[in-house]
Amino acid sequence: MSKSLIWTLQDSCTIKWMNKFSKSEYDIQHQPLIKLRKNIYFKGLHKEIKKYDTLIISSQFAATNITSILDRKFNILSVGKKATKLLKKMGHLIIYSANNSKELASYIDNKIDAKILHPCSEKSNFSIWPKNVTSLPFYSPIPNINFNISNIKISSKTIIVFGSPSGVDVWFKNDYNLKDAKVATIGDTTAKKILSYSKRALITPKKATIDELCLTIYKHLE
Repeated sequence: MSKSLIWTLQDSCTIKWMNKFSKSEYDIQHQPLIKLRKNIYFKGLHKEIKKYDTLIISSQFAATNITSILDRKFNILSVGKKATKLLKKMGHLIIYSANNSKELASYIDNKIDAKILHPCSEKSNFSIWPKNVTSLPFYSPIPNINFNISNIKISSKTIIVFGSPSGVDVWFKNDYNLKDAKVATIGDTTAKKILSYSKRALITPKKATIDELCLTIYKHLE
């Protein structure tokens, strides 16, 4: 029975971890369930940003698109290594870099009183942020029409990796079957979404990072 790891996140698994999984005889299939698309509010975002000195950037997609319209340096509160690396490269001041939004919200609540703008996804959890944070959704997840796992035989030797609640919704709304596969999620929010559809054991790291996710999956293989 062949071993498959179906990676449904937008960003591919890192080469380091792909090599480790391959050595365990797993075939890595990168099949993103969603794509991200800017909405009508992106056009006016540069005007809104000018009212602030501090921004929350909580995804690589946001980092890539926001840096393309900034005309000065900002104080940045970031989530994730890739977003942080890009923002540093562009010369912005990273006040704090968190592993996830919940951690960042706690930091802001205890440390920062200044008004903050959070350019984000329409699916973001706005309720976690303190009152001095204004969320402005400028993009949304949409199903990836090129998602195709018809050539993969899902079995107990299959691991399916989910990276967002939106991806989970796409999976179940399209009636893809988990069958006997093992399921891994990058964080608690995604895990809760899986469990709302299917009660099963999950592989979920304590920290919501790609490295921790891959390490947790790898330990499960041993």
